[in-house]
Amino acid sequence: MSNQTKTIGLLGCGWLGYQLALSLRSKGFMVNGSTTRETKVATFSEASIRPFLIDFGRDESQLKNFLEVDILILGLPPSLKGVGEIYQDVLLRIGDIVSSLGPSRVLFISSTGVYGNNQGVVDELTDPMPDSIRGQNLLMAESLVKSWAVKTTILRFGGLVGEERHPVFSLHKKRSKKLGKGPINLIHREDCIRIIQTIIDFESWGELFNGVSPYHPFKDEYYNFVCDYFGLSHLEFVESEEGKKVDSVNLERKLKYKFVHRDLEPGLFKFL
Repeated sequence: MSNQTKTIGLLGCGWLGYQLALSLRSKGFMVNGSTTRETKVATFSEASIRPFLIDFGRDESQLKNFLEVDILILGLPPSLKGVGEIYQDVLLRIGDIVSSLGPSRVLFISSTGVYGNNQGVVDELTDPMPDSIRGQNLLMAESLVKSWAVKTTILRFGGLVGEERHPVFSLHKKRSKKLGKGPINLIHREDCIRIIQTIIDFESWGELFNGVSPYHPFKDEYYNFVCDYFGLSHLEFVESEEGKKVDSVNLERKLKYKFVHRDLEPGLFKFL
């Protein structure tokens, strides 16, 4: 099946999803994009992304038509507004439709939050032991999505960064919390998009991948280096035995993927 005949559905078309949709369109895919905001409908249409207004718990009338795709990219976090407590029910409703009419392939965007903060060095062979409600919900979601009668790949991203988005910026505004000194586990949006495209190009379904840059300095060292670059005061850190380092073994082993932004140098970002 050529790219020109494939339709991809992006359920969750926000900060990452919208740029991913633009990239997929540029490669010849047809793209369905979901949004809860009417203001985005025109934006999607102007970018040749087919817009679908889907607000779980309020208006799901367009969900079945949205899911008539070859590939579903499911980027629906448990913290998403309008999902929250009904996260499992939402996934069950999506699963009923997926299992009955397609798509035949699903990519579920999960998070390295499924690994506990005290698990040390982890990779795709490590059994997750989440120590947060969000991590527990994501692990439940992974299991649920894998039970659908389709070929499903799970992709666990680290903290997403890119351009104006970096943990230093949000943490500097809060200034109310002392941070642990564990390793960073971040990934640039451009690498996220390239990894997803590689999975699709390689037809790498039924797999599990961690998506984290292979760059793991300690947070106090790296975050305050970024603060220095932007002329910001240093953040405060405390000694902590907790901390995990997430390795992306399968990306290199199975996809031969090479990161574009390995070191996440401060010059990649813009402080607004």
